Amino acid sequence: MTSALAALFQFNAWSVLVPAAVVSGYWLALRRARQAGIETGPFETALTWGIGIGFVVSHAVEVLFYQRHKLDQEGWITLLKFWEGLSSYGGFVGGTLGFLLFYRAKGRPCLPAADAVIQGLVLGWVFGRLGCAIVGDHPGPRTELWFGYPYEEGRRHNLGLYELAFTLLVLVPANLWLHRRNPPAGSFVGMNCMLYGAGRFALDFLRATDVRDSDPRYGPFTLAHYLSAALFALGLWALARARADARASS
Repeated sequence: MTSALAALFQFNAWSVLVPAAVVSGYWLALRRARQAGIETGPFETALTWGIGIGFVVSHAVEVLFYQRHKLDQEGWITLLKFWEGLSSYGGFVGGTLGFLLFYRAKGRPCLPAADAVIQGLVLGWVFGRLGCAIVGDHPGPRTELWFGYPYEEGRRHNLGLYELAFTLLVLVPANLWLHRRNPPAGSFVGMNCMLYGAGRFALDFLRATDVRDSDPRYGPFTLAHYLSAALFALGLWALARARADARASS
């Protein structure tokens, strides 16, 4: 127990960047909700539940799909060690389900609220992927390029760094551009799901296969490949829904 508590409170990049991601994302999501005229009480409650459930599911997916050896070594107690790994897509799925479960229970329309949440998520993602870039926990193939990350066995592509660059150069500008256009509800969900789904699908081809705990393949693809394709399809649906609602109200 002592060693677990020590690991939990050990100062490293994640000690700063994970809280920064949560706080900044929460702040922007709430700001965008207020700008959209969304009642903030139920929104904040649902957002808090979404964050909590997102962390729980994120770690569970990490263990069950990427680090199953920990179940054999430590038993089910490893599912409570949130500081030992998080799955981004697990967090997306868990957070979305948590938010929608509690927001829909109030009988409120979800797309305007989801637009606010996903804008906050993009800002939080900057800090999250900065942490990934610093610690190098998403290694790619070996490389001699100057920007390769110095792993113990030599330089490799750093997929956390590449996704950070994608977020800063593509997702953030796209969201700022769309925010100025006052689009119909669901547009932010659609755009971000399509952009991130496509970008993540491409980047996952660079996942290293010659390292310990490399991402397992299911057929020719990783789990993230399949989820990225599903996310892209969800984005198409959200954009089509947004356009249809806009035409119906005009």
